[in-house]
This record gives sequence, C-alpha cells and structure tokens, in this order.
Amino acid sequence: EAAPPPLGAPGEIGQLAERIEDMAARLGERERLHGAVARGDRLATVGTIAASLTHEINNPLTTVLGYARFLAEDKADDHPDRAGLDLIAGEAERMKVIVGDLLDYARSERAPRLRGSADAQALLRRTEALLSPSLRRAGVRVAIHIDAPLPTVAADPHALQQVFVNVVQNAAQAMPNGGEISIAASTRADEGTIDVRVADEGPGIAPSERERVFEPFFTTKEAGTGTGLGLAVCRYLIRGMGGDIEIGEAARGGAEIRISIPAAGNDDSSPPAPDASSTMESGPLA
Repeated sequence: EAAPPPLGAPGEIGQLAERIEDMAARLGERERLHGAVARGDRLATVGTIAASLTHEINNPLTTVLGYARFLAEDKADDHPDRAGLDLIAGEAERMKVIVGDLLDYARSERAPRLRGSADAQALLRRTEALLSPSLRRAGVRVAIHIDAPLPTVAADPHALQQVFVNVVQNAAQAMPNGGEISIAASTRADEGTIDVRVADEGPGIAPSERERVFEPFFTTKEAGTGTGLGLAVCRYLIRGMGGDIEIGEAARGGAEIRISIPAAGNDDSSPPAPDASSTMESGPLA
C-alpha cells in the first residue's frame, strides 16, 4: 500500500506539519522495534521448549526406531511387513531430525550448510505416498509433473523431505473442501538449479502477506490450526541448502510455492542468512 503524500503548508503550519510527519515516522519505527523484540522473545521461548522436547522426545523415538529396525532385520524385501516397518523407521528418524532442526532454528542466526545429495524426484513421490491417506480423506488429489529426470540436488534428504511434506500439507489445508495440488519440477536451462512449484486451488495469499508468511509465528490460518512455524522452517532449511523459496499466485488463482535448489556440484555459494514440468502424472488418490 502506497504511503500517503507528506503534509505541506507555508510558514508555521508547514513546520508543524513536518514535525507531525517526523513524529509519525518515529512512532512507526518504534512499533516495528516492539514487534521485532516480541518475535525475539517468542523465538527464545521456542528455543527453551525445543531443548526440552528434544530430550523428552528423543528417547521414545529412539525406541520406536530401534524396534522397527529390529523387526525388519529378519524380513525379506518382499515380506508384506517390510515396507511398513521401513516406513516407520524412516519417519521416526525424520521426526528426530525435525525436532533438532527446530532447536537449531531457534538458536541460530544463520542457516547452516545442509550438505549431502538427494533425489528430489524420489522425495516428491515419497511425499505423495506419505500424505496419501490424509489427502484422500480431505478429498485432495495430487498431480506430479516432471519435465525430465532430475539431476541429484545438493541437499540433505531428511531436510528436503521435511520441506516437501510441509509445503504439500499447507497446500491441502488451503482447500478445506478438497481440490487438486499440482507439483511441477524441472531443471533450469543451465542445469545448475532445480525448480519445484507446488500450487493449490485455495483462496491464495494476498501480495502484502506473501513475504510475511515466512516470518516465525505469522499464519493466515484460523486460530488453533497453525503455529506459523512451518514455512519459516522451510525457508531456513532451503536457504541452508543454498536455495530459496518464495510464494506467488498459481495459474488457477490459488497460492504457488516456488522452491529452487542447486544441483549437486553447483552449490559453492554460501547460503543467505534467513530473515528475524518425459511428463509423469499421478492419478487421483483413490
């Protein structure tokens, strides 16, 4: 929204107008500072809570992970229980990473370098499989479009999986009456970056709020339905991989999350500090 034109008048009235303008600017700056301090206090609280949760949750997660791996040891790859046990173990491991990432986010001023390599195409398919039960119940369909086999990306697989899950869940929550989530992935012409776009058919995000949704604790959801940390953590993780994430308007009017990730071998640049489409398509989730 454009700022109103400055007040102007001759003589003493003009001087008074200038002082009023200056006072208004100072009050605005003071309000912004108060907001920053409040966000800092909340982050400090999250850090304390996360430290406690990390300890309390890690023990039961370790037990779940250990038993799942133990039960899977004597199961052949084609055993009907093997896939489920592997899924339990993988998700328990991912939960441990998520709690740790939250702790790091609350304590760190700069995103860490999340090194490693990941198959983004496989992670997108896995995300669809992980969320298919809840998406099916919500009447949400997923269509995945991949222009061609994607190169390996320079990213931590657990962190990238978390980002994909969070973004797809957000898209589904934006459509309480169901709809379609379109996921498009492609390689840029220079083959140095992978682009992933997740679009929904919801009401979209107002331009004035598209940057704010990445701020900690800011949410457009109804009270009690969101913490406002999901997209903040996503940006923190993606920037830790040397990539970026932003939000825009989808072709069908909803919101579109746009993620860019460097391909392996193209991640020499330091990550920025975080702010205080052959086409394959999945059918409807039956």
